[in-house]
Amino acid sequence: MRTFNRRSQRVIPAGLVVSAILVICLSGVGCTGPASGVFGILTSVVQLILDLPNPIDVEFQADPEPTAAVGLITDRLLGRNIAPRHIFSFDAEVSAGVLGPDGSIYYATRTTGRVMSVHPETLVTGDAMVDLAVNASGQRGLKGICFSLDGTTLFVTYTASTTGADSTTESEGLENRVSSFPFAGGVVTGGETILVTGRVRDLLASDINTIGKCKIGTDGNLYYAHGDLDSRLLAQNPAPTETAGRVHRLALDGSVPGDNPTAGSSTFCLGLRHPVNFTFDSLTGALWILDEGNLISDELNLGEAGVNYGWPLIQGLNNTEAEVVASTITIGLYRNPTIDFGATTVDPSAVLVLRNSPYGTDLEGDVLIAQTTGQSQVVLWSLDADPFIFRTPLFLTALESGPIVEMVTGPNGFVFILTAIHLYRVDPA
Repeated sequence: MRTFNRRSQRVIPAGLVVSAILVICLSGVGCTGPASGVFGILTSVVQLILDLPNPIDVEFQADPEPTAAVGLITDRLLGRNIAPRHIFSFDAEVSAGVLGPDGSIYYATRTTGRVMSVHPETLVTGDAMVDLAVNASGQRGLKGICFSLDGTTLFVTYTASTTGADSTTESEGLENRVSSFPFAGGVVTGGETILVTGRVRDLLASDINTIGKCKIGTDGNLYYAHGDLDSRLLAQNPAPTETAGRVHRLALDGSVPGDNPTAGSSTFCLGLRHPVNFTFDSLTGALWILDEGNLISDELNLGEAGVNYGWPLIQGLNNTEAEVVASTITIGLYRNPTIDFGATTVDPSAVLVLRNSPYGTDLEGDVLIAQTTGQSQVVLWSLDADPFIFRTPLFLTALESGPIVEMVTGPNGFVFILTAIHLYRVDPA
């Protein structure tokens, strides 16, 4: 969900202040967390500065249409029909989904904290196997679910409630969590193990850009996304304990893998505003990240270890050399997004790479992106047709279905689309 708050991100004075803060942090002064020490105080001050409107903010100079870091985007007709078929309706707002080891689709209900299942062929449903006390204020709630590659562990990401029951009041958000449950035979077989806890936000409390989806990488590790908690500078905080504005990589027991970019830190890549969803290419292992911009310049990023995507100094492809330099002070080198959606607001919400699908070998390796502005739409992107990038709008889902929240590959390579209230199977003509 986009927040329409016109805020200055990249004016030169703010950039200089940000750089000064990062230099202080790199010198080791007060960087154990934004709620304490120099970084926390300066973050709050600069946050207030950035909230002031600025008529010359270069953020609003984005191209009117999507542009690519490399290649020329051009529209292409597919020449055949690929269409969604409604097969099931959910009884609560769905926020995430995943194909389970038994062939069922497991889905999370954001406001009630439950994990449920439905088999995509028989439509047999299962009872709630997890029922968490969640705080669903704003963008909080039960946000992500995934399974280990061997199917023996279920992982979830969510915001816990202080009340011990589901709640919707902002002040009742306890903490953001990554947790695991043992799983076998289509059911959870044991209690919750909390792997990660993080603040909801200490200063200038906010319930947007919160903890996000979780996925298992082709390397077998656990990845999860976390927004900037509407406090932009957190996305550039180099402290190993910082969770906001980045994608994290963990071993399945919650420990930090020894080959992470920074020793002792779960951060895989950073400088992200609101990484609403991500996916792994099952063949190449490539990580694709959708990052929602502020007002404009939503992004598709190729996720790379240790890379800094520049937020809040940089948004989209419209940046300056000074901003790029400032965005390399913390961790890694800056990388441009693969696609900058520009002034065309798309609100991307789900992404999937087609592999071994029934939709034609010519689409092998192409990327599906769900756009949720207005009526939800799925668009096909062919990113490897150098020097072109082909864009093919495929279809719309029903207006009453709500936003698309997940796309998963199911049996025989069919794509299943989960919206807030409906489940679709995508059929070839």
